[in-house]
Amino acid sequence: MALTKQEWVALENKAADLRSLCADTIFWAGSGHLGGSFSSADLLTILYYKYMNFDPKHYDDPDRDRMVVSKGHIGVILAPLFAQMGLIDPEDLKTFNLTGSKLGIHLDSNKVKGLDTSTGSLGHGSALALGLALAARVKGKDYKTFLILGDGECDEGSVWEAAMATASYNATNLITIVGVEKLHGTQHRLLPDMIEVGSFIDMAAMVGDGILIKDVSIRNLGIIPEAFRRLGVQVEERGDSLFVPRQDHYQIDSFIDGTIMTLSDAPWPGLTPDLLSVLLVVATQAQGSVLIHQKMFESRLFFVDKLIDMGAQIILCDPHRAVVVGHDRKMRLRAARMSSPDIRAGIALLIAALSADGTSSISNIAQIDRGYENIE
Repeated sequence: MALTKQEWVALENKAADLRSLCADTIFWAGSGHLGGSFSSADLLTILYYKYMNFDPKHYDDPDRDRMVVSKGHIGVILAPLFAQMGLIDPEDLKTFNLTGSKLGIHLDSNKVKGLDTSTGSLGHGSALALGLALAARVKGKDYKTFLILGDGECDEGSVWEAAMATASYNATNLITIVGVEKLHGTQHRLLPDMIEVGSFIDMAAMVGDGILIKDVSIRNLGIIPEAFRRLGVQVEERGDSLFVPRQDHYQIDSFIDGTIMTLSDAPWPGLTPDLLSVLLVVATQAQGSVLIHQKMFESRLFFVDKLIDMGAQIILCDPHRAVVVGHDRKMRLRAARMSSPDIRAGIALLIAALSADGTSSISNIAQIDRGYENIE
């Protein structure tokens, strides 16, 4: 989310005020880590005032984003920041790190409202942050955890153990920021959109005469190709590209006991919920039946009535589940007039229309263009 010029200037002024209040606090205390604190002012300002889901008036909101400042010695700028936000009485800053004060050189989360963790011993913040991130997953929450590390503490073994555990658990809701002395230029290669790749696999299976989808970054697609294979769609890997051949028939897998297969969404590296709509469409022409279980979002399956009007055999069980009975291409979908309710349902309806007999009309196509620019 880019900053406007007005937002940029306002945040710069906030950060400047924060540094000034930090300098006053160090003067009152007669001590404090000036360098690490001043260098963190811009970062803390832009996170708390712009990018974090954090409202000082509801600092204990269970859905708020979490912050772990592992280099706890910058408490001398955290305290002024929390005073700016109204979580600390500004007069208390004059007692910072003095005997009897609730504001020590390393802030205590039991005494400071809005502070998620107490830190100080270098290296242990990484494990705390990972624990908070995993707790979000267990509780079914979508909040993010931000971790600020000092460059010096990265020599601690516990930091690297936590980093390896983060990779092992795929804790993608943990954002780690490591301080450096200065930034330098570099080059980045943007990954292809995995949702677009999945949509083109679906399109190739429904209407293609053999389609090669180039440069898809296979290693970053997760289980997306396998999800289509479970519906009987042939997906061949050719280098870093995918080839979907023409198939007159494709058969849905079933469980060993004969019960119908279920395709459901899950957090990465599970199946993305954004592809369930197109998977549902390709299932309408497969041989066999499948249960589509949309766990994460309600109402995402409410577009299936339009597919039913086109002749698809679908039973909408509830807002989260639908059973698709495939036609095995013995009965083609028929054209219809419809409206795109959202991006994912929109592309699913477009693919259905491409495979249908006759000419269909889809309104509200701006929804589709948002996710598939120049799809025409």
